[in-house]
Amino acid sequence: MQSSLQKIINRLSRKPSLKYLQVWQRNLKENIPPLPCDIQYDVVLLPQDEEVIEKRVANLPHIHRNDIPDRVAAKHKCYIATYEGETIYAAWSGVGHFYSYLLDRKFKLANDEIYFYGAYTFPEYRNLGIHTSVLSRVFQKISGTYKTLIGFIEPYNKPAVKAAKKLSFEYSGRSGFVEIFGIRYYFHHDKGILTDLSDRQYFRKV
Repeated sequence: MQSSLQKIINRLSRKPSLKYLQVWQRNLKENIPPLPCDIQYDVVLLPQDEEVIEKRVANLPHIHRNDIPDRVAAKHKCYIATYEGETIYAAWSGVGHFYSYLLDRKFKLANDEIYFYGAYTFPEYRNLGIHTSVLSRVFQKISGTYKTLIGFIEPYNKPAVKAAKKLSFEYSGRSGFVEIFGIRYYFHHDKGILTDLSDRQYFRKV
């Protein structure tokens, strides 16, 4: 085990850092028009079965499927788009809570809130409108169950911001942390949409 002195030395040697994500939200009770796509595809909601999901998204980069067991255990759902029988797109939704790897933090959701994340379009099918078209159809289907849809976007990810605006998302704030000498100050500002999130500001040792 590390000694207390070594832990202090390790903390003092860590470089100061700032990490944050933009918070975007979409009111699902407002009109959700279908968005066009250049190809005909099918949308499939996969069963919450680890083996089935692993098989259907096997061609995704490892970073997009390395925690499928955790997602299934949390009862998150996987949507895919298929073209000529092959998976060309995948995205996930979470209810109850979700976890941000970048921020190393869990977020609690209210019963009428849903979080979408992990969207990936295979490179050869990009710039065809698949991402926004698929999600517009999915949002229509879930609009009777949920009120607010939430998404986090990395700063300067212009394609993701463009897609969010096309899907009528609104920018709501930032969620992140400032770290100095191994002490993190977490902050979260979202104009009140994550209604069950209690710890909006706190300190934590790392």
